[in-house]
Amino acid sequence: MDALEKQIALALLALPLFGSGPIDFQTEELPRAILGVPYDATIRTSLNGRCPSGNVALFVASGSLPRGLHTTEEGLAGVPRELGVFRFWMGARNTCASTIHVFEMLVTGRPILRTTPEKIEFTVTPDAPPESQTVLVSSSWPGLPYRLGTPEDAWINLRQAQGATPEQGSALAGDRVTVTVVPKKLPPGIHHGTIIVSAWRADAIPIEVTITVTAPAPPPYELPHPN
Repeated sequence: MDALEKQIALALLALPLFGSGPIDFQTEELPRAILGVPYDATIRTSLNGRCPSGNVALFVASGSLPRGLHTTEEGLAGVPRELGVFRFWMGARNTCASTIHVFEMLVTGRPILRTTPEKIEFTVTPDAPPESQTVLVSSSWPGLPYRLGTPEDAWINLRQAQGATPEQGSALAGDRVTVTVVPKKLPPGIHHGTIIVSAWRADAIPIEVTITVTAPAPPPYELPHPN
């Protein structure tokens, strides 16, 4: 047991323990926080029902919260003012029992979305079947859920593979999005559309889609029949 673990054990032993009403932390992990953005996380606890008092108070038993955050009746709140990974022990107690749980919190910058490629082009004939290309969506945050939108572009169909950027350590460069265009919904000419990629706390980015629908081939020329 190192010095910090001894400090935690002593702090726990010093907490008031009356009767047998153990408290459990139901929350195992905290959501990541963004520097300078208001943060509010609920830390849930539970009792075994044998304690006459159900009120549970949360406190920091050891370690330190990111600067700008504080404990509340429900968990943690505030505006983080420093970047990094913070490890601390949260305590929970009432008149019957007390317990602690170690948490890690990541304070990072806003997520940044990326797409590869940023533009896609199609050249089709008016009677061609739907055609597809693939776009990869990635982010500075692993496992980030994202959304797709195509305002007023009914000729573009979209299909996401997972709907979230790859998790940390994944061999994938990005989540696969299949972009399908339907030429039969368009007259001959050049048409432009936009796919909007968005995610929580990230700036939305566009993917430009261009489809060139060629003019239909003229009917074959037939020589006039002699009289």
